[in-house]
Amino acid sequence: MGAARRHQTISAEIAREAKEHQTIGAEIAREVLPNISADVMDVTETETGFAIRVDAPGIDEKDLEVRATPRSLCITGKRQESSDQKEETTIYSERRSKHIFRVQLPAETDPDTVHATVSDGLVEIKLLKVGLSKKVPLAKAAAV
Repeated sequence: MGAARRHQTISAEIAREAKEHQTIGAEIAREVLPNISADVMDVTETETGFAIRVDAPGIDEKDLEVRATPRSLCITGKRQESSDQKEETTIYSERRSKHIFRVQLPAETDPDTVHATVSDGLVEIKLLKVGLSKKVPLAKAAAV
């Protein structure tokens, strides 16, 4: 077998292995992370903290929970499932009744200063970074 043919065979084998690993990775992700959808969450970082926006349509405020640790955030929500009796059989559905969003933060934050709001299915969370230096105003000392 010539060098060009051997190179072509090896390239085809590598492509086949990569595709197989990609498929296996996607299957694992679907099993391990079935409730996470990356297209409904934005995480932005500023000099002083993080802002997170999560789309959670159909989930009531009372069914949402936000938990913060210094390096992560977990948002859970449960959408009320309709109990309509239908005669047809559902073959496939993309809707999920429970949503879990986890964010690993690249800097430490203060869980006690988390501010979260929800409006029209949009959850907005603001977290402040810890360990930032801040300018301290100086006052003139009283004469003794």
